[in-house]
Amino acid sequence: MHRFFSYIGLPALLFSFCSFFFVVGDSSAQSEWNSFLKDPSHSSKTLETILLPLNKRWTFEAGDAIYSSPVVAGGKVCFGSNDEYIYCLAAESGQLLWKFKTGGKIIGSPLLQDGKCYVGSADGRFYALDAGSGSLIWKIVVGGPVFSSPVASSGRIYFASSDSNLHAIDASSGESLWRRKLPDYKYGGIYPSPALSGGLVYIADKKGVLYALDDAKGAVKWKVETGSAIYSSPAISGNLVVIASYDDHLYAFDKVEGAQIWKLDMSDWIYASPLILDKLVIAASTDNYIYAVDIKEGRIVWKYDMDGRISSTPIAVGRYIISASESGKVAVIDTAIGVDKWRVNLDEAIHGSPAFYEGWLYLIGKNGSLF
Repeated sequence: MHRFFSYIGLPALLFSFCSFFFVVGDSSAQSEWNSFLKDPSHSSKTLETILLPLNKRWTFEAGDAIYSSPVVAGGKVCFGSNDEYIYCLAAESGQLLWKFKTGGKIIGSPLLQDGKCYVGSADGRFYALDAGSGSLIWKIVVGGPVFSSPVASSGRIYFASSDSNLHAIDASSGESLWRRKLPDYKYGGIYPSPALSGGLVYIADKKGVLYALDDAKGAVKWKVETGSAIYSSPAISGNLVVIASYDDHLYAFDKVEGAQIWKLDMSDWIYASPLILDKLVIAASTDNYIYAVDIKEGRIVWKYDMDGRISSTPIAVGRYIISASESGKVAVIDTAIGVDKWRVNLDEAIHGSPAFYEGWLYLIGKNGSLF
């Protein structure tokens, strides 16, 4: 369902029935947000600027819950749903352009690349669709459900499946280039999305291990163990790869050698992926707080209360961080001091991570709404 209405002056009661799609200020950078956490390194940031307050333009409702984070490119916004559909909407009007039915829930984010929409499904298949029409180009069968979001580089697509395999496939044909089985255990599987940088692909698993593999052949270059399962996807910037673990710690490693640079006790487990800025690492915890951590020393600089558990990775837009919680709170936070400059409380929990492109902020609600 697609609805238009004004945000200004609406009674608060409407917030419990509607989700929000906000329009924000002029853009200073035009890089697309075409994959989970924006790009292959999971930067989750843009140099665009925001004009506050944010103004709601439209909302769209899918047929079931949404855990998939939205991606935006080429005038389209795409996301998956538990109703087994991948949806594609016009990015500015919210008009449904097409939807495609798979055979299972879609938990991971799609990838928009070179006129195609790539997405994995819980049906154990990985799909390539025409981004313009939604028609099937090809599909392949993998060894288990796919909850991991794909990333792309040099004509290759990388994603993981819950049978603990990391896959590299040809983007044009779906042909397997290599497949790496990571050691498993009884609660095993791979949920995070891989990240790419400098000829290496980084992936973590539920056994609590972070791997760096050669992106061309899949050979393991190094691996490090944390104290528990990892659902967080790695983020890479400069010489760092940062990841969070269910052992309540945030880790920073040298991305080339795998040497631990620092380890910070967060007092609770972290589901969301980290966000790396110039001087800070931003970590969203299940203890309801957003933490800003000094990137060199691994110490907490400030924290911000989101009034609810956070599963969604915060994003950086210019000087601000945008975060959303399972309580429905959305906050625009000044990065320097950890104080919100604008916020709204929604009655729909937010699990997926936001996307931002050409002045528009996209948010996903667990009840099935696109904000």
